[in-house]
Parts: sequence; structure tokens; C-alpha cells
Amino acid sequence: MYTRANDDLIHTRRNGLLSAFTLLLLLSGCTPSDEPSDDLTQAASIAPEGLRYFGYYQADRADETRAVADHSNTLIAEIGFTDSEFARFRDQNLKIFLSLAPIFFEWDPSCPCHVFRRDTADAEWDKQKDVIRRNSDVIEAFIPIDEPEFSRFPGSEETEPLRRREGLERIAALVRRDVPGAKMAVNFWSSTVHLFERVPREFERRYPPSYDFVGTEDYEEAFDARLYEKLMALTASVRNPPPEVYLVPKAFINDGSSRFPQPDGQQGLITRHLEPALAFARADPRVVGFFAFLYRTLGEQGAQLRGLNEQPEALAWMRRTGGGSGGTTPTPPQPNPNPTPQPPAGPTAPIRLASGLCLDVNAACMNENGCNVQVWSCNGAAQQAWSLDGGTLRNANGKCVDVHAPCMSENGCNVQIWDCNGTPQQSWTLQNGTLRNAGGKCLDVHAPCMNENGCNAQVWDCNAAPQQSWTPTPTGPNPTPNPTPNPTPNPTPNPTPEPPPASTGPVRSASGLCLDVHAPCMNENGCNVQVWSCSGAAQQTWSLVGGTLRNANGKCVDVHAPCMSENGCNVQVWDCNGTPQQSWTFQNGALRNAGGQCLDVHAPCMSENGCNVQVWSCNAAAQQSWTR
Repeated sequence: MYTRANDDLIHTRRNGLLSAFTLLLLLSGCTPSDEPSDDLTQAASIAPEGLRYFGYYQADRADETRAVADHSNTLIAEIGFTDSEFARFRDQNLKIFLSLAPIFFEWDPSCPCHVFRRDTADAEWDKQKDVIRRNSDVIEAFIPIDEPEFSRFPGSEETEPLRRREGLERIAALVRRDVPGAKMAVNFWSSTVHLFERVPREFERRYPPSYDFVGTEDYEEAFDARLYEKLMALTASVRNPPPEVYLVPKAFINDGSSRFPQPDGQQGLITRHLEPALAFARADPRVVGFFAFLYRTLGEQGAQLRGLNEQPEALAWMRRTGGGSGGTTPTPPQPNPNPTPQPPAGPTAPIRLASGLCLDVNAACMNENGCNVQVWSCNGAAQQAWSLDGGTLRNANGKCVDVHAPCMSENGCNVQIWDCNGTPQQSWTLQNGTLRNAGGKCLDVHAPCMNENGCNAQVWDCNAAPQQSWTPTPTGPNPTPNPTPNPTPNPTPNPTPEPPPASTGPVRSASGLCLDVHAPCMNENGCNVQVWSCSGAAQQTWSLVGGTLRNANGKCVDVHAPCMSENGCNVQVWDCNGTPQQSWTFQNGALRNAGGQCLDVHAPCMSENGCNVQVWSCNAAAQQSWTR
């Protein structure tokens, strides 16, 4: 198995800076002729079924791009930042995942590793940003460095993973500032995924949450689907929506040493790596790209490693798979995989709790992933229309009732809506009046407020109690829908609260996540409060003003009034109104409400993005510890 300590040659090439000679060659444009091929195809239409991106980890010289353009539509490339370099890809109808390593990192042979240009990163970016902006039509995504584990950011060894993550987020902020809408990608080696398996919370310390794509580079003796399943499970809970995934399977032969053995040669490369990886990619809609690893080898490594260009059988497999002159007719364009289902075909109807209230999704965000589920007076509105369809509980817009995955087997785990995706947290069956999830828990309403509008939905051990008794009904009794009623008593309305003072900032939990309000409805009453990776975004900006905790838009953190003195009562944002459920004091690291309860993160998922915030008896536990 691959280890960093004993393979400096691959590390030198893999992270793109290569030798000084190779880098100078690429940046100077000293490549074979840039004359376009006489037989170009519309490569953008070529990709195996179900994938958006198909090509090579590296095929970025002029002769190579011509050779692969008939069966590829995307490359992971490192090029010189000139208009002519970008024009080559445009002429070949190729998009690129662009490596930014030469801008942000420099090679340090004493590690050996790539070191972040702490003092000059912004200046280096400023030198290149104009040409990058002019050619953004060619760029599908940006890769700051292809493997962050083989890089160093300022900081002690103990905090380096977190420093790496913060450094990558700094690069993303810089790129997105100057290239609006830019997508960011990060790669992990298979050895790093093994580390994620062994060390709890290590993935969260290393993954930059704002990144759109996660790439996986495989150094196993054969493609290991289990590793990718593990990585995809980890990424499923780090952001809304989860990042998309692309695979970089091992596609080279090592002739010069015992590392990375490939005893069955070119055909083994196909059967042990490429075909299993492609099957995995086609089977999961979150996998959107497939890049064969190493089209070629460079420099002194050529004596040991053979890329696909030196392996006729493997190269023919790529052509057959992607289409083009080397194989079958190119695959026609495939639509972008769409995780959002069509609205259910069956009839929709309210689902009534024993208390007489109906299952309801917050109207302000009912079409958005992560929108909170509650109960409300039955009113026939769209946010109360549900259907049991194929083992899922879907709303009128085709979203599924979903249990927060990291705590789905724990009492009190929060319930939301999400794109239907066939996962266990979205699997429900109606049994004797209860809605039972695949995790073995039942859909439950917080008992102290089960008769009150806005009472939060959760899962709990099945117990046949009234708060778990549900009945599908044909209609609701209220002919006048009230899509955004106000559950919070408002004796002193303040519809236009004063803006918070300048001393605003994040409120951080002991797990390192930040107090966060669900972004799609952050300006709406009743929007749910949770924790999320700290990002500096507006939904994480808070200030303590006159005993209230206000967000950047002047909404106040509010405890659902009917249960404000009860453990597990849900927390939301609401117009500031001076009521006790909005009164908070900061005491010894705890945020204490006027009801005597403390702001609390649901313990089983307190380190996971999207974990629900509630109130609980003050107990000085980690889930009640907050810092500003």
C-alpha cells in the first residue's frame, strides 16, 4: 500500500510542481505544436452514462489533448496561466479542473512537501486572476492542490489538519471573490480515507466544508468500493447539499519497484481498477466524474511508471468507454443527475396527529433541503400535503421526510425534509398508527407542546403514546390556509428591530461548530436553529443585544413558547418581541434562557453539521458550552 514516507518520486509529480525543469517547461509553453487536430469531435457530449465528467487526471500537453478529445470531455490539468494555454482546451471542446498549486504553494524538499505561500498567496493570485477570469468558461472547477495531506500550512503539528482546512477555505474565498460562482474541489488519497476510518472526527478536521467536489485517488492493489462508500457517508453530513464526488482510480503500471504491483498487466488494470470504479460511479448519483489516473509519466519517473498512453489495452478501454474513433459511437449527452424526485404520483393528504394538529413543514423553506418538520393546525396548505410513496414520506413538492443521519438511532434526533435519495433515514412504514423509520425509531412530537402550533418533530423509541399516533386524512378542516402563522406570543410587536451593533460575530460550540440558522429561511419567522461548520456567513453572525441573541438581520433566537421550560424544546428565530422565550444571558460559557433552561445541541450529533439546537436543563456539559 502507498505511504508518503517512501515514495518521494510520486509525491513530486502528483502534486503538480514536479521538478523545477518540468515546471518551467509547462509554464513557458515549450510543448509540442499547438496546431489543432483535423478531426475534432464535440467532446463535451462524450461521457459514460450517468456521469458529467470523464477524462484523465493529466493530459494537458497539446499533443495529449488532441489525442483524448475524441473520448473525453473533462481533464484535471495543470497548465501555464496564459490565454493560449486555455485556448487549447477551448479549441478541443474540453473543460478542466484547474490546479492552482503553482500559485498558492512552493516546493520544500526538506519535508518533502508543498508549503502554502502564507505571505505572498494573495499577491500571486492577483497576478493571475485576470487571465483566469477571462477564461472561466473553460474551467469547471478549481483544485488548490491535488492532495492537501501532502502540503503544509502555518501551525503546529497538532493543529495542522485544521490549519490545512482553514487554508483551503481561504483560497476558496479568494477565488470566489474574483470568479463568482467558482466551484472548488479537493482530493484525498485512499490512505487518507483509511485514516478517516481509524480516527473519529478526523474527516471534519480536514475537509473544507464549502468545497463542491471531493476527489478520491486510489492507491490500493485493486479498486476498493468500501473506502469510497465510507468517504461518501462522511461527506453526506458535512453540508447542504452534500458535495459531489469524482473518482481517480489507479491507472498506471509500476515497472521499477515492488510498490503498487500490477501482476496481471494491462488487462489487470482494466479488470481490477477501471471497470469496478466505473461500475461504482454509475451506481451512485453523487458520483459525477471519472478520471483515469496518469495518462502519461514525466521526468525521471518514466523508468518506473507507465501511464495509459503506453498501455494499448487500457487506452482502448478508455476510448470504448468514452466513445470516439478508438471504439464505439460516442455516448449521447446525459442529463445532469437530478437528486430531486418528481412529485409523487399518488394522492397527497394531511397526516393528523392524535392531538388534532397536522404534520407540517416550515412554509418559508418548504422547497429547501434541511427545512424543519413540525405540527400545525390543519389548514389544507401545501406544506401539509403528504404521500406515503415507495416507503418514503413525501411532501407535495417531492421532498422526503428525513432524519438527521448522524443521530438517526438516537432519541430526540431532529426531522427535516431533503431530496429523496433512498437512504435509510428516509425510509418510513405506517404500522398501527405509527410512522416507523428504518432506524427503528418512530416519528414523534415533543410531548410538552404536542397540542401547540410549531411543536418540533423528532424520532423516539416507539411507545404507542399519543405524540406518536398519526392518521392520514383526506382533508383539513380549515378552508382558509394560513401558511405562515405565528406560534410565538407577541405582546409587544417589534416588526422592525434595530440592527445589531458592530460587535457581531460567530457563537462557537465546544465541538468547534458555530450556531447557525437554516440559510434559505434565515429572514423568516420559525426558521430552525442548528450548528454548522464555521464559515463567517451571515447566518452565523450573532450579537447579544439587551438580553437577546440576534442574527445579522435582526431576528432573535426564540424558544418555542409552549414548552420553553421543558427539556428538548426547539429553538428557532423570530421577530424580536421582548418575550421571555427570547431572553438570554451569557453565564460561565452557557447561554441561559429566562425559562431557566440552557441553549443545548443534541448530544449524539453535536459534532455534525445540521445538528439541532434545543433547550435543556443547565448541566455544564460540552453541548451547552459556547464561546464568542
